[in-house]
Amino acid sequence: MAKSKGKKGGKRMNKTQLEAQLESYFRSRPGETVSFKNIFKDLRLNTHPLKMLAIDTLEDMAWDDFLVKVTDSSYKLAENTQVMEGVFQAKTNGRNSIMPDGSDKPIFVAERNSMYAMTGDRVRFCMMARRRSHIREAQVTEIISRKKDQFVGRLQVDEDYATLIPQEPMPCNIFIPKDKLLGGKTDERAVVRVKKWPDAEHRTIVAEVIDVLGERGDNDVEMHTVLAQYGLPYKYPEEVEDPAQEIQLDAARNVNPDVQVGDPLSIPVDISKFGRIAAQTAKQVVIQGIREAERGMAYESYSSKSQELLTGTVLRIDPEGDVIVTVGTGNEAHNAVLRTSEQIPGETYQVGQKL
Repeated sequence: MAKSKGKKGGKRMNKTQLEAQLESYFRSRPGETVSFKNIFKDLRLNTHPLKMLAIDTLEDMAWDDFLVKVTDSSYKLAENTQVMEGVFQAKTNGRNSIMPDGSDKPIFVAERNSMYAMTGDRVRFCMMARRRSHIREAQVTEIISRKKDQFVGRLQVDEDYATLIPQEPMPCNIFIPKDKLLGGKTDERAVVRVKKWPDAEHRTIVAEVIDVLGERGDNDVEMHTVLAQYGLPYKYPEEVEDPAQEIQLDAARNVNPDVQVGDPLSIPVDISKFGRIAAQTAKQVVIQGIREAERGMAYESYSSKSQELLTGTVLRIDPEGDVIVTVGTGNEAHNAVLRTSEQIPGETYQVGQKL
């Protein structure tokens, strides 16, 4: 009986498997320029379909900035783009970014690839595979240092646990053990210190309360909240604070002869003596405080509604295609952005349309 001839050919593999082999191959040869001929020989790509698949895969890897195309038939590892460092910038709309060292061009980072980094954190990152006609995208691989470990927000105390709803954009709420509340209650403002950051197994920030500022809505509490949020001192020793609030009786009677010990004293100020610059500065401070309060209220209102369905009305449509939608009614109304990347392909929108 005649023996049948075996089919000549290399090992069968798909593009994903071949890409993994090529990635490992080039990582083991940093700085070396490799030709098609050497690649085919070293990886035993001895059939025409495998060779064509390899050429196509190499083109894609060069487009993804993993490889550098040296000539039409040779490539090398793009070492300068493999691992980089920069500063992370978080956004409430999820369009986070990293500002690489030595560059003024931010790189987009999806929330799922952020490793729960926050604004100001120094991170190490690598570039992700980029599809044609899509923006470059990075993935955080390590958080080198945190900008801060103290945060301020509103307490929510439940039966078994407590959380802090932060004032600033964060990837998740902050869990607080019941024995670390320092007496804080629901809806009170508090300052917390992070004890444990999220990792691959635990996706929650764990913290302890270090100061309870007071009930939400109180003027002094809200002022202290803003100061604490930006890392500014909001408490002073009594020997500094008391003289700023008290005055000697003799000096007080120069203003109001009838004042007695313990009475409040009002000192009129002639604002006509204020210069234009001082008045403008005061106006800007007030406006900034109002805007910060409005942003904080909006974040608190909607941070707990993640993954919920909301209805809104189309307010306007930007030239780039983003749709501005008003959600909520009355004093609770806020504007939201429906990005083009999140819209249903082929669907059109009109001002006044309900979504």
